[in-house]
Amino acid sequence: NSSDYRGNESRLVSSPQKAKATLKILFKLASRHYNWFRQTQAGNFIAYLRPDGANREGYRWKGRAPAHTLTSGLDDYPRAEPPHPGELHVDALAWVGAAADALRQTADFLGENSAPYVKQLDEIRHNLDMLHWDPDAAAYCDATIDEAGKFSRVCHLGYVSLLPFILGHVDENHPHLAAVLDTISDPKALLSPYGLRSLSTADENYGKGEDYWRGAIWINLNVLAVLRLRSLNGTSPSVARAHKLALDLRERLVNAVLKSWVDTGFFWEQYDDKTGQGKRSRAFTGWTACIILLMGGVPTNVNGIAKDTATKSASLGSIVFGSVSIILAVVVLLHFRQRLGWLWEGMHDYLGAYRQSLLGTGLGQYRYEEIINLDER
Repeated sequence: NSSDYRGNESRLVSSPQKAKATLKILFKLASRHYNWFRQTQAGNFIAYLRPDGANREGYRWKGRAPAHTLTSGLDDYPRAEPPHPGELHVDALAWVGAAADALRQTADFLGENSAPYVKQLDEIRHNLDMLHWDPDAAAYCDATIDEAGKFSRVCHLGYVSLLPFILGHVDENHPHLAAVLDTISDPKALLSPYGLRSLSTADENYGKGEDYWRGAIWINLNVLAVLRLRSLNGTSPSVARAHKLALDLRERLVNAVLKSWVDTGFFWEQYDDKTGQGKRSRAFTGWTACIILLMGGVPTNVNGIAKDTATKSASLGSIVFGSVSIILAVVVLLHFRQRLGWLWEGMHDYLGAYRQSLLGTGLGQYRYEEIINLDER
């Protein structure tokens, strides 16, 4: 099978036998972790009423505290208050669905039984719309149990609302696609001059408290949004709109990161949605380096509209670099993040030409001389 991968030569792409051998090992481990998560984070569908027609695919981030859901990775992103044992989190369900889809593709590629993942993915996507779509807010929202003991939804428009789309559960034929695009393109909600905000400006929690996931721009989720917008296929007005949004958002993000780098000599953990300036940890060459995925040439179709280069088929390249990279990225970031200085230098080299064209001074005074502690605030 062919792959559009254009980086360093990989034995996993050039040798199907080695790729399958590696994937068989990783598939077993990933499946075990997937089943563990589904068991430990399962929502309670026995003690609490759910909408008619819903199945039992639903999850909540266990162990959360008021104002914090650290287990989700979106630390202070607003949720239902106070926490309730009957709540269900839309992002948790979307992530389980993304894992099910990856395992389905891998199982098909390896000749394993993919039927359980197909069934689970169908039920997950059904429940995303049944449990988490709020027609009044026109958005995907968390669910909880209100004071009267009834099922209700709690909507805080932001990254959580976009994850069903970003993770591939809302395709070009989905009835909610237009509403999702409205959310992405609304400057009064998520669209800033520098990328998508983590929380809508209209939310009562915008910019409040720790202000960590309450308005700031995070490059990792923005890059995923651009790639997803590009990947939609078809000739409908919504698809054409998505492609234009991808081009526009890409330009905003690249310009914001580049300008901040030119000004400071660093990449940052997040970026201010009002000024575009880098914030929090400096030299954050973890997920901020994802911006490089948007900095190459943008492929176009015959009409000149940008589209995603990745094939939707379960090709060798897409399976290997999807499944393997997701699994190994976690290991690398957890165990070797203090040794990522090489990535900083590589990004310097890559962006040096940009800065030189803007300033005519090469890398100037900000040359990398030490490995920055990525934990510093």
